Amino acid sequence: MPRHKITHLPVSERAHLNSDQLSDLNLELGPEEAETVIYRAVEALSVRLAAAHRQSQIPDYKALRASVSGIGNIAHQIGLLSLCHVAHTVVHCIDDGDPVAVSATLARLMRLSDVSLSAVWEFQDGVT
Repeated sequence: MPRHKITHLPVSERAHLNSDQLSDLNLELGPEEAETVIYRAVEALSVRLAAAHRQSQIPDYKALRASVSGIGNIAHQIGLLSLCHVAHTVVHCIDDGDPVAVSATLARLMRLSDVSLSAVWEFQDGVT
């Protein structure tokens, strides 16, 4: 019997951040107020990401769709372009009724959320 070699493909995501959007927020509100707004947005993202994870385990696609749609909207507001895009892709997969695609795109959303949130804080650290 032939032996098959299994290759592990590491998955890494890169956040695409609209730094102009965050800079504009800092200019409009000032560094302290902008940091407060961004902190609240990141907190809201974290809550929705945790909810989406729970909802995907049940699965409760109606609630999952609402959570992921909210993630996309918040991500858009603070310039997290790739997170916003992937969230909308998850919503489309839910709307298409494709549970395999939902699982795959949701896993990508979760991976991307970590690097995206880190990118926001790194940017803020450089601005303030």
